[in-house]
Amino acid sequence: MRKYKILMFDLDDTLLDFSRTEEESLKEIFKRYNVEDTQENIDAYKKINSALWAQLEFGNKTKDEIIVERFIEFFNIFNIDIDGAKVEEEYRNLLDDSHYMLDGAYQTLERLYKEDYRIFAATNGLEITQLKRMKDAKIIDFFEDIFISEVIGYEKPSKEFFDYVSTNIKDFVIDETLMIGDRLSADIIGASNYGINTCWINANDEQSDMPTYTLKTVNEIFNILDK
Repeated sequence: MRKYKILMFDLDDTLLDFSRTEEESLKEIFKRYNVEDTQENIDAYKKINSALWAQLEFGNKTKDEIIVERFIEFFNIFNIDIDGAKVEEEYRNLLDDSHYMLDGAYQTLERLYKEDYRIFAATNGLEITQLKRMKDAKIIDFFEDIFISEVIGYEKPSKEFFDYVSTNIKDFVIDETLMIGDRLSADIIGASNYGINTCWINANDEQSDMPTYTLKTVNEIFNILDK
């Protein structure tokens, strides 16, 4: 008898290779605004971006504020005055057109689907971006439903996000549900606090006792499910 029947997947850097998509899109933005394409500059943007998203998870910023402010803050480093909303739109279009998947992720979803697991997406991304990328990657039909924070009105790790998800999954049983994701601060903390078992995709070999399970890549999920 299966321990887990309902599998809730984060998308970015769990199934979809957002890191690759992000870096390629940033390089194009840098080129358009005459900023040198270096790892140092990419890292500077990521530091600003991560700090702002952390403020969102703490409830101190809105998503609309973050996606504009991150580019304003970054280009301020170079004394470049930009329209944050315009740059965000350019960047978003670049993201929308990319749908790289992590190694083994497609095959993992395909096998889970064929084995009749109930597969759901639970993401903090933007609706138009995530749906387009899932369609372009040809994975959208594997999912019974897709839960996106922009639509729900709450972000992971909030209780309200998981309230919405659990309420909208037919025959939801918390002990038969597993949340799979790469971010401790959103996926793992949020699901754990809600009482859902968790699987942390920990590609960087970090340390935490919070997840129920820890894997390096998503295609190792069968090491848990097949037991």
